[in-house]
Amino acid sequence: MPVILHLVNFFASFADNLFRNTTKMKEQFETARLKLIPCNKQIFEAILIGDDVLANLLSVEVPKGWTDVADSSPFEFAYAEIKKNHNQIGWWTYLPILKAENLLIGSGGYKGKPAGDGVVEIGYEIYEPYRNKGFATEMVRALIHRAFENKKVRKVLAYTLAFNNASCRVLEKSGMLFTEQIYDSEDGDLWQWEVSFDKRETIQSLMVNG
Repeated sequence: MPVILHLVNFFASFADNLFRNTTKMKEQFETARLKLIPCNKQIFEAILIGDDVLANLLSVEVPKGWTDVADSSPFEFAYAEIKKNHNQIGWWTYLPILKAENLLIGSGGYKGKPAGDGVVEIGYEIYEPYRNKGFATEMVRALIHRAFENKKVRKVLAYTLAFNNASCRVLEKSGMLFTEQIYDSEDGDLWQWEVSFDKRETIQSLMVNG
């Protein structure tokens, strides 16, 4: 094959893979019990306006108190990021819909696209009446698996308060390991958890077998 044609094919393949990775992150996906919807500009705007608008937009039930976020600033920050770059959609907030009840039961997702070292951070919350039913673990496993479908992601991080709590158990059951204690200027002492790309098959097995 001539060198020029070989290079054309290489870059065409590279561009196609990049497009597929970028596009896939913008698509909603499902677990056994949940439908995870990535927030785009329209969804963020609905969140910021109010629950009724969000419910009408998504055609789901939105219960009062579905999020524990004290104010709208985390949603506003993510909204600003995707407004600056639409390719950030899918790397911020997801809304978990309980399929059996067509009900929004929290939020979760990533804190931006993978950094240069291939690291992404996840976060999550479950609406209080639906806690201790395995939904947080189901969502976290799905977010980790989804992240590792992108070839740039080498490690997924998460943080909990620095004591044994329900979130620690969620992360342990999702294949994450405690690595160190850090100090955050806003949240104080935190425990850092991580899982690396080479454990992706373990995460996939957990999703299938529980």
